[in-house]
Formats: sequence, structure tokens, C-alpha cells
Amino acid sequence: MSGVSRLDLAEKTRLRIEAIPGLFVYVGRPPESGVPVQQTNGQDDPSGIVATYAVIYPGAGRPHIDGEDRASTSQDLDWLVQVTVAGGTPRNVLAAVDKVHTQLHRWRPTGLTGVNTDGLIPPNGYD
Repeated sequence: MSGVSRLDLAEKTRLRIEAIPGLFVYVGRPPESGVPVQQTNGQDDPSGIVATYAVIYPGAGRPHIDGEDRASTSQDLDWLVQVTVAGGTPRNVLAAVDKVHTQLHRWRPTGLTGVNTDGLIPPNGYD
């Protein structure tokens, strides 16, 4: 299936989440050489508390056909992306989860050549 680039979707999602101040963002796996430490005045906090970070796990997605129009030339893609948020304190993690949710919920990626996108929504069963 040509059309929607999963790589472009993953990159735009990464950039969207990276816009959250103070949140470290990784794609596909957490950091290999240890987790980031919370910063105070630009320096590692002496408490050693783990900073909040997000790991984006982009999926391959699957083609989707709306309704009965199987002759349609448009190509739809149901694309799932998982974002895991972690950190040193429950308060920091939950605050970061709220920020990630705000950044992504109903967000419509733009700038994808020849592609119209719907807003991101939680998958069935998320509630």
C-alpha cells in the first residue's frame, strides 16, 4: 500500500511530543545508557530523581475501508501509536501524561504530501 508514510507519521508525532518543555522523548526504546535525571537550573538535580520521559512506539497500521465503497481510490490507514511515559515520581509522570494527551488528542498531522488526516483518537477499548 502506497500513500501514507508511516515514517513521516512517526516523525511528526515525535516532533509534536518534543514540543512539551522538560520532557525527554525517545522512539522505539528507552535510552540505552541510563535514564535522564531531573534538571534544576540547567544542572542534574542532586536528588537523582529520574526526569520524565516519553517513549513513542509507532505501529505499522492497517488499511481501512469506510462503509461499502470498496471501489474508492482513496487509501485509508488506521495507524496506532503507543506512547509510554515514565519518570521519578507519580506526580511528574501523571502531569506529563496529561501534557502528552493534550498534544496528541484530536491532533491532525499536517504537511504529509497528498494525504488528508483525521485527528488522533484513542483506539476502541481505551476508555
